[in-house]
Amino acid sequence: FCTLLVFAMCDVAIAKLRYPELSDKLAVLMYKRDEGSIEEKVEGGVAASVTGAGFEETFTEDLAKYEVIDEKCQVRGTSCWYVKDRMLHQSGGIKQLPECSGQKSARRGSLLLRRNATYADFKFKVHFTRRGSNLLRPGGVVFCAQDLSNYYLLIREEKVLRLFKVANDLFYLLNEEPCGAPDSNGVAVEVVHVNTCLKIMYGSNIVCLEDAAHPTGSVGLLAYDNPLLCVKSMSCQPWKATTAISSLCYKPASQ
Repeated sequence: FCTLLVFAMCDVAIAKLRYPELSDKLAVLMYKRDEGSIEEKVEGGVAASVTGAGFEETFTEDLAKYEVIDEKCQVRGTSCWYVKDRMLHQSGGIKQLPECSGQKSARRGSLLLRRNATYADFKFKVHFTRRGSNLLRPGGVVFCAQDLSNYYLLIREEKVLRLFKVANDLFYLLNEEPCGAPDSNGVAVEVVHVNTCLKIMYGSNIVCLEDAAHPTGSVGLLAYDNPLLCVKSMSCQPWKATTAISSLCYKPASQ
């Protein structure tokens, strides 16, 4: 018993060095998860199963690791996701008319989600590349997807960047702001999700906020009214602390 107690105290000490801003219990859980020795994390007394290893996707294989769901009541046919020249393409103009869903803010099309994967604290990156005029509407980034009715959606539409929370099949606008012209080589998107904090970098745009609706889920993409969607790379890795968690929810002073 004494030996076990000593080991436990050592775990706490080491974990607190890495996560000084967290409670002892949560710091140890985060530390063990980083070291690959734990498959569950606990927040607020609720255990959330975390499965699926991180991945780096450069699209050299088929899409067997992804599930494609064309949402109901579509116009302009079905989706067409495929890999060509080491890039992911979607060539269907699939979309759902707002009046069909009964909600004008709804953005429904074709979802491509990572199979058998549930992520909690993570960094999700997507690099959209140019294909015609697609960078004005490159497609949506989906994360913390629990099912087809609950997830977060980041989508650029012409000159506006919008972040939606989809909860119980209803779309709620969390953030909306002007979005500058994309780089000619593409646009890089990075989503950091830690506890209730969201930090999103979309080109030169930075969005920081807090929302606790979806603590875990899969990651992927949404094709919505864009037959030119093209993705060069996509990755998702467990988040490891380099700064205090609370600082993620605030923009740098220079922004």
